[in-house]
Amino acid sequence: MLNSGQINCPVRSVIADKSRYNIRNTDEIDGVCHNLNSIVEEIISTEGLFAGGSARHAFLTFATPEYQWGVIAWLRSLRRVSDKPVFLLVSREMRVPADIKGVYRIIVPALYDDEAVFRRSEFQHVLSKLWIFALSTLDRIFFADADCIFLKSCDELFDRSGFLVCPDYVLSRKEDNNFNAGVMVFDPNEALRRRVFGNIAAVSSEDGGDQGYLNPILRDDVVFIDEKYNLLRHFHYFSNGSANDGIRIVHFIVKKPWVLQYTEITDAMLVDLDDTWTSFLSNDERSQLIAEWRRSIFHISERRRFETGGFPIPYDLERRLRARLRRLWIAALIETAALLILFGFVLSHFWR
Repeated sequence: MLNSGQINCPVRSVIADKSRYNIRNTDEIDGVCHNLNSIVEEIISTEGLFAGGSARHAFLTFATPEYQWGVIAWLRSLRRVSDKPVFLLVSREMRVPADIKGVYRIIVPALYDDEAVFRRSEFQHVLSKLWIFALSTLDRIFFADADCIFLKSCDELFDRSGFLVCPDYVLSRKEDNNFNAGVMVFDPNEALRRRVFGNIAAVSSEDGGDQGYLNPILRDDVVFIDEKYNLLRHFHYFSNGSANDGIRIVHFIVKKPWVLQYTEITDAMLVDLDDTWTSFLSNDERSQLIAEWRRSIFHISERRRFETGGFPIPYDLERRLRARLRRLWIAALIETAALLILFGFVLSHFWR
């Protein structure tokens, strides 16, 4: 387990009757939102935040324990470019390095939707992220997913108006495309919260995730900003690096940089971005991450041993065998298709 040092401030928990809430039950959600705002007000008062009547601007993210490493890099990268308060919404207690100040953790109950069909396994818990719309006690929120890192200051977006987002450039670079919900800057208020939660039942999420809900609800009122504020990892590859100048935020969609195993072919082409992410960890943290990688390789090796009846197969040999098997399947499919075509030709000739 990651040992990030002593916790630098108490962890607050939202007082809730249940550990999970159906996102469509707005009556129950209203009570949780009230408690969440009370906790934020308590933190602001106790910690003396926003002294002198300054605008209540804060960064937010949501994370589950699987994103512990992502949170560490997220916080370290942010603290290099901004000193604004951070409210970290978590599914259960997570550690923050003691040297990172101004981070306030709040444990929130889970949000779920029985009717959601998740296209990707990592979307199983993302609906809890929608609690960010409950924090109406703040003036402006800068939300970024926990798999993002900040390369340059983005504080200027606090001074801009509107609900700011970037298009989901993996699908299209046109602004008539859906927006990516990994980075959102907006003014929280009761009307917005009720609009989001009140319309969930009227829409369906194409991927089961938060982005699938937010697009049909908010799409007509968002303001698109430059891709540099949410450079999707895949777009970095497809653009041949043309978007590198002036990047503010890199968003590590799909394959996470703290996970050793590749999931897609493009992962091998994007190791430089993974290196950038890793550079934000301290020396001790990098050592701990390497230790986790070593153990993960051991478990993968043991799984392969089990799957092959106790006989370990070298990785290169296994890769060649799998490639050969794929070629055999393709050849068999081609041969079958050719025979079917020939058979159809013979039949048509016979019945003339």
